[in-house]
Amino acid sequence: MCTLSWWAAETERGILFNRDEKRTRSHGEAPRLVKGASGGHILMPRDPDAGGTWTGVNESGLMVAVLNNYPFFQDRLAGQRSRGQLVIDLLDQAHSAEECMCLLDAIDVSVYPGFLLVAFGRSDGPIAREWDGDKLSALSLTGEGGLHVLTSSSFRREACEDFRYDLFAGQSRERASLKEKHGVFHPHDPALGPVMVREDAATDSVTEIVVGPNNAHVWFQTVRGNPPVLSEATAYQLPLK
Repeated sequence: MCTLSWWAAETERGILFNRDEKRTRSHGEAPRLVKGASGGHILMPRDPDAGGTWTGVNESGLMVAVLNNYPFFQDRLAGQRSRGQLVIDLLDQAHSAEECMCLLDAIDVSVYPGFLLVAFGRSDGPIAREWDGDKLSALSLTGEGGLHVLTSSSFRREACEDFRYDLFAGQSRERASLKEKHGVFHPHDPALGPVMVREDAATDSVTEIVVGPNNAHVWFQTVRGNPPVLSEATAYQLPLK
């Protein structure tokens, strides 16, 4: 239940992430600076229930984001690890999108529920992997036939995903255009859009990460109510090395 897009310009690149969440879970927490086990810093919002994150950026300018991969392998099993912890691990250890994927390809992903994971480096990517509970596969995000957005929904999966794919298809890959799409709410069918509302779930936040030559910036907006209202964006900064 999320939507992710990405863009690249001459001196900047970035991602936009709508996080949808069940109403039984806590609201996501605003971005904070976290020191990783390797000593580097990560700027990321936080899932207070599982302790991980859905997206973040490190001092190398590497951005990583993860979505649930419905309907594959979503059962909560003993010994499973949070997908949000995987994002932190990769941001802690990798310095580029290629290195991130090399690390991911080398670990045992069977301890995680199904996911779609994207890495976008300061000078490489985006690169993506899909874990369906059976195999870890590459996803094409560039070139002819490449996906232009990633989205997932546990409810009316095909209808919701098709609506969002169509919304982003053929549109400019510029930052402003993508931001506009991430704010779309369908009042006559509230489950469809990138901003969604259902009885059991809703869009909880919109996170934007922009990596420039010297700094990474994260903007965070909460989404509340029905019809949903996005808060003013709060900005956070991480100097790059």
